[in-house]
Amino acid sequence: MFETKYLVRFGIPGWTLIIGIVSSLFFSELEATLKLFDKNTLTTVGFGAILAGIGVPIGYLIHQVSLYYGWVRKCDSKKFFGEEIEYDREFLKDGTGKLNERYRYLLSQVHGLRALKFSLYIAVISNALLFVFHKNHFSILLVCIVMYSLSIIVDNNLKYTEGNLNFFKDNIKRLNEKCNE
Repeated sequence: MFETKYLVRFGIPGWTLIIGIVSSLFFSELEATLKLFDKNTLTTVGFGAILAGIGVPIGYLIHQVSLYYGWVRKCDSKKFFGEEIEYDREFLKDGTGKLNERYRYLLSQVHGLRALKFSLYIAVISNALLFVFHKNHFSILLVCIVMYSLSIIVDNNLKYTEGNLNFFKDNIKRLNEKCNE
């Protein structure tokens, strides 16, 4: 069953990319953008609905690509699956389910932050290309700087969360013993 949380999880990277590109075009082509929202063409609500709908599949694709480059390509499958079996054994010993819940949360956060970082990088590159090849407009450069700054923040959050996940994985057995005391 598909849950609403997946719409948000996959939507965020797509919406971030769309906002990054659309805001550059909006500010650099303000007059043309305002004509787009004329009474006879497109409403703001309609435009928002279109972007929201497009953002989820784009975000899903970004999520898959970032998962491949950030996880699958780097992963030693035999080692990873062996570790997962060991974690599952420890999780079964934990009668509360708290360790498994924490592990799933951290893993989900890592994947989500990696997808967001990848989305921001695409937005920065897209805006840089818009700036160079389309129009050397200050607003495009400003959006590019904002997106790059956000990517640095997200990258630092990703490193922190990955460190938290790795610490958790390294200490699952000890944590399980502590939970069952």
